Amino acid sequence: MENPNFWSFGIPFVPGVLTQRDYFDSLPEEVQQAVNLHPERFQNEEELRAYAERLKKKK
Repeated sequence: MENPNFWSFGIPFVPGVLTQRDYFDSLPEEVQQAVNLHPERFQNEEELRAYAERLKKKK
């Protein structure tokens, strides 16, 4: 079963502002999948971004 896109779902769009959804959707698919495996590990957007950036650097 595929994990839901936790960070992209249900976050309102505000024109001119990069939202969590926009940031998440801009990540490579493999990073999105890694984030979606354990969404409970992120208490806030800053933690999500730090984790995603570490994963992107490993590539």
